[in-house]
Amino acid sequence: MVTDDAHLTRVPETVAKVHYASWTARVVAAVIDGFAFSGIVFLVAGPVITDTNIAIPLLALNDLDMSVVPAAARWSIVGVWLAFMLVQGLGGATLGKRVVGIAVVSRESGRPIGLLGSVLRWFAHLADVILLIGYLRPLWDAERRTFADSILGTVVLQTRTVRPNRLVERLLQRRRGLSSPTVEERRTFGDPDTGPWGRTLTALATVLALLFAALAVSVQSSGGQTSTQCAFGDGTSSTFEPLSVSIRSEGGVRTERRLGIERSVSTPDGRIDADWAWTGEAPDGTSVELVATSADGTEIRRTAFVPAGSVSDEWLDGDGPGLPGRGAGTVEIDGHDLASLGGSWTATTTISVDDEPVGSCTLSR
Repeated sequence: MVTDDAHLTRVPETVAKVHYASWTARVVAAVIDGFAFSGIVFLVAGPVITDTNIAIPLLALNDLDMSVVPAAARWSIVGVWLAFMLVQGLGGATLGKRVVGIAVVSRESGRPIGLLGSVLRWFAHLADVILLIGYLRPLWDAERRTFADSILGTVVLQTRTVRPNRLVERLLQRRRGLSSPTVEERRTFGDPDTGPWGRTLTALATVLALLFAALAVSVQSSGGQTSTQCAFGDGTSSTFEPLSVSIRSEGGVRTERRLGIERSVSTPDGRIDADWAWTGEAPDGTSVELVATSADGTEIRRTAFVPAGSVSDEWLDGDGPGLPGRGAGTVEIDGHDLASLGGSWTATTTISVDDEPVGSCTLSR
């Protein structure tokens, strides 16, 4: 077909059949995006994510204690996430979706839903998290939609060619001075045929996905924890006797090297904890104490009373008596309290019977 538009020589036919993305394709795209997200965050924010994030971007951050992530790294993470949302909002596909050939568009217009729409759709996925029913819904839904898709009025198509976002369309028309849409703009709900530019973009996305997947795997890691251990008895006594104690502090400077690229991040202390072990059964009046002291003398003190008759292996599986959620012989100071001590402190833990110390150990930072 010949048109009056000098920029066009033909207009593709409207696609009569809509090809919705398969559930498998959506899962694979999410996995690729998870690797990409982890790799990019490593580049811009350092090793703040310790594990490979095989998840929809930012869902893996549910496992992060953001209070121990530096402010600059937090903003970097948010920036990477927004970049994912922007790319999908304007082009219909994140890196993973581009690789597998699927796109998120409006059910009514067939266009990408913009930055705001992508952000709202991501939050709407909270409805899909409940028992994972929403994420499984595409397996039986006629249009293969999750609850988030239904809420935002979107569908995911098996295509790499969609109508442009309204904003992109205006910018293209202003730049080209077009009074009529381009070939791609006349498409409705996608066309499986992709031109040279589309194939080049897909090839580039595949290369980047492989690169970020490699960056998502930590090759070498150091730092991030300071610890010390003190030993006392030889373990042969049949009566109560301190055997050992381990004091650990999370946080500090953590360095990782991936593909020859090294990144470091300095995080505040997450917590200090001390785990005591002893032989025999704890007598009545046994307690363990942990005291953290700053350079100016500020103290934070925590004490746990050990029930009489407790044996030290009760705290190994976390089911023994003692502090709520902790076992007998364990005491900790959390990161929120540690922040008041600054970056330098000394932690001393003591085990006592009737307020008489019978063992002590110190960790300095």
